[in-house]
Amino acid sequence: MQSIAEKIIHFDIPGVNTGLSKGTLISPQFGLPLVLMAHGTGNDRNYPWANVVECLVGSGFQVAVFDLPGHGKDSTDILAENAAASIENAINALHGLTFWSKLFGIGQSLGGSLLLEAASQKNLGFKKLSIWGLPSDRTPDFRVLTEFVSPFLISTWSLPSYYGIWGSLPALFHFKRSEFPIRSNQSHYIEYVLDLIKNSRQKMVPKGCAPTQFIHGAIDFIADMEFAETLSIQIQNSHVKTIFESHFSLLCSENAADLAIDWFLQS
Repeated sequence: MQSIAEKIIHFDIPGVNTGLSKGTLISPQFGLPLVLMAHGTGNDRNYPWANVVECLVGSGFQVAVFDLPGHGKDSTDILAENAAASIENAINALHGLTFWSKLFGIGQSLGGSLLLEAASQKNLGFKKLSIWGLPSDRTPDFRVLTEFVSPFLISTWSLPSYYGIWGSLPALFHFKRSEFPIRSNQSHYIEYVLDLIKNSRQKMVPKGCAPTQFIHGAIDFIADMEFAETLSIQIQNSHVKTIFESHFSLLCSENAADLAIDWFLQS
């Protein structure tokens, strides 16, 4: 991401439980709108936002990415029921680094669920949100096999250069990033994360949330389309968009990024 940014600032975020999480502010410029991005389960702040960050920076946004609790090999926090507090902690840390005219949020999968929870409970200043692949709280079944299609979608072609061939595969498998705190501290982390998603859904206060765009992958069978449609009705001035992506490929989809940018730039 160095090549697409005029400046990159790495910063620490106080953990919601213990230790720290890490963040990166990309292309900061006084007064530009800021997009805060929250990644999905088992990934880190850089995975795999390369295409998306490039689109956002090119459209005049400064961008902040950060490790969710329990994610990222440099982080020392742990993932727990209060993980949504990391959104507020990240915003507070950014106040000392840059100034923005408007604040927007993008969340994918687990990050989307936590972003919605945090933004609906407190006035964190978000103008709009874009939630990609809002996750189901049900245990994955044979439908997760559709994620093997992801490496063949054009959205994922940039990933091997960042993470290698094996690192570009879906995040739910145990062989990937075993050094992450979430992996080393939880023997059944998928079930653990599903419980957190269920708790997060129960804590959401849709009427208190900023206008939200829900982006759903047409071949995403891990996300909960029905729940996203319900929330889009409950949250004022919100909507659902469907594009040809899988749950995994949404993370680096330029199509999703373009939809989010158009949504943010609307008056």
